[in-house]
Amino acid sequence: MKLEIGYYEVNNKIYASKFDAVMAAQLTNAEVKWNFFNDELSKANWTIEPQLSLDALYKMRAQQIRDKYDYIIVFCSGGSDSTNVIKSFINNNIHVDEVMALAPMSGLSNYNFNSKDQTEDNTISETKFALFPLLNEIASKNPNIKITINDFFEEMVNYKDEDWTYNACGNIVTVLTSHFTNAGKFKHIDALIHQGKKIGLVYGTDKPVIRITPDGDLVFVLADAGINYLNMPADRENPNVDRVLFYWTADLPEIMIKQCHVVAKAMHLPEYGYIQDLLRTDPKILSDVSFQQRIDYQIQNNITVSTKEKVLAHFLQTNNTSDKTLKFSSKTIYQRAIVPFIYPTTYKKELFQCQKVNADAGFFTRDQAWLYEQHSNTRIAQMALHGVISLYNSIHPRYLNINGTGFINNYQVYKFGHISNFNHTV
Repeated sequence: MKLEIGYYEVNNKIYASKFDAVMAAQLTNAEVKWNFFNDELSKANWTIEPQLSLDALYKMRAQQIRDKYDYIIVFCSGGSDSTNVIKSFINNNIHVDEVMALAPMSGLSNYNFNSKDQTEDNTISETKFALFPLLNEIASKNPNIKITINDFFEEMVNYKDEDWTYNACGNIVTVLTSHFTNAGKFKHIDALIHQGKKIGLVYGTDKPVIRITPDGDLVFVLADAGINYLNMPADRENPNVDRVLFYWTADLPEIMIKQCHVVAKAMHLPEYGYIQDLLRTDPKILSDVSFQQRIDYQIQNNITVSTKEKVLAHFLQTNNTSDKTLKFSSKTIYQRAIVPFIYPTTYKKELFQCQKVNADAGFFTRDQAWLYEQHSNTRIAQMALHGVISLYNSIHPRYLNINGTGFINNYQVYKFGHISNFNHTV
C-alpha cells in the first residue's frame, strides 16, 4: 500500500484512498481520520520564520527531489504553482527529465478558446493561453527536457464503464483528476519502471491556506482536498513510482512555515489589508475535533448538507446556463493576491487565469463545462456524468461536505502566531 502522500484510518484500519475509507466507514457509521505526517509536522516550530528565503528553500526542495529519484516528471498546468516548481529546478540548473501536461486536445477541436472569459466554465482556455506558452518556453530554452502532452480524452473515448470514477476518488472527482497519476501508460515511462528506475511524479500542491481565529491566532490549514485527488488505484501502485508534493512536505516543512509568515506580513501592507477579512473564520469547523463533534457543530449552527436532489438539479442547471457573469470568489482573490509574495521570482502579472475551481463543488466542478458543451449528446459525456452521479449517490450525506457536493474535508491545523505579531510591512 502506497502511503507517500498520507493515509486514512477507519476503525484502526489504514486506507490509502479516501473513497475506500468512506465506503468502509459507512458500514459502521464510523469516523474517517486523516494522517498527513502528523507527527513530523507537529514537531516543527511553526512560530519561528526560517531565515532562508523562499527561493533558497525552493532550490533545496528541488535538489532534495533530484537526489532521491532516477527520473523526475513535473506535472505542469501553466498556473503559478507548477510554474514555480519547474522553474525552481531550471533556474538552479537542477535537471528535470520530463514535464507532463494534461490536456484533452483531441476533444477540443471545436472549442472556442476565449482569452476574455475568466469564468470557471472557461478554465480549459488556460491550456492555450497559459500552459502551451510555458511549454514552448521550456522546450526552446531546455531541449534536454522531454515535453509530454497527456491527451486524456483519447482514453475517455475508450471508457467501457464507470470504473474511471474510482481513479479520481478524492474530494474533487472529474475526468481530469482521474488521469493525474496515469504516467505509466506511456511506453518510455513503462520501460523505465520495468528497468527498476525510481520515478518521482512531482506536483505543485499547494498554496498556503491561512485563517484568523476570533482570538486573532493565525493558523495554517492543511485540507486533504488538495491532496487526495492524487490517489492511485491498486493497478498503479508500483513501488518504484512515487507521488511527490513539492510544497506540502514533511521533508522540508520550512517551505510551508516560511510561506505562512510571508503571507501574514503581506496582509498588513495597506493595499492588502482587505484580505484579513477574507480569512477570518470560526476555528471549530477546522479544529482537530472528532467526526461526531464536527457534525454536531454543523447541526447546532444550522449548517446543513443540501439534499442530493437539490444538488443534482443545481449541477444540471449550471452546466446548461449561459450566465457568464464573473464574480471572483474570496478564494480567487486571496490566492491571486499572495502569488507575488510566495513566488517572488516566477510571478507573472499578465498570466491568463480563470476563476479558481471551487473545490467545494466536489463531484460537480464547473471547469468540466467543455466536456458537456462539446460532447453533450455523446456516449462519453453521458458515461462521465452518470459515473459521477452514481458515485455521489453511493455516499451517505454524513460523509459529504456542507454543500452536499463532495466528501467532507479533513483538516490539520497548525498555529504559527498571532495577528498582533505581524503588524509591520514585508
